Amino acid sequence: MTFLTTGLILLLVYFISLLLWRRYKYFKLREELGLTGPPAGFISGNIKDIVIWIKEKGLENSPYQILSLTEKYRKTFG
Repeated sequence: MTFLTTGLILLLVYFISLLLWRRYKYFKLREELGLTGPPAGFISGNIKDIVIWIKEKGLENSPYQILSLTEKYRKTFG
């Protein structure tokens, strides 16, 4: 491997690890602030829950998802 290839691979590894570290810190901040809410996946967040909601209730009822989450977790949730 050349010096340039090695440098690019190391740079890519650095940015991926930085991205994962920031995501981890974000979840820790949620816990420290005591925000309630539906459990989120580390990479995808709550996209899976949104897709399941739309499949069960239909796309026309998707605005009501926020209302149901507000009823369940009160006014402030993450």
